[in-house]
Amino acid sequence: MSKIEINKNPFFNEEKEATGITMTFNNGNTISIQWGMGNYSSTRTVKKPTPKCTSAEVAIWDENDEWARIDGTEGIVKGWVEPDEIAKLIFITSTNPISEINSIFEKEFSTVK
Repeated sequence: MSKIEINKNPFFNEEKEATGITMTFNNGNTISIQWGMGNYSSTRTVKKPTPKCTSAEVAIWDENDEWARIDGTEGIVKGWVEPDEIAKLIFITSTNPISEINSIFEKEFSTVK
């Protein structure tokens, strides 16, 4: 079942205002897009919650809690992701299993080196 949730209390901060969303797709994958104090985003050092940012922290996992490696260090969280890349990640997350997402990014990382 697909759904979109607004996160009012992300794991790494205690903000009461919305500072991110998670989207779960019919294929069982979820993408988390977070910003604010404690997140790797343009609003990382703000002193109060903000509904806007220019970059966000992103993570992707599936219904079996397998996480995608989406940054060049094989980490499961990618920080300071700008809106155009977030759109790309949403599409990839909604249309591929985690194993294929990892393959896509492994190819991308190997061409950067």
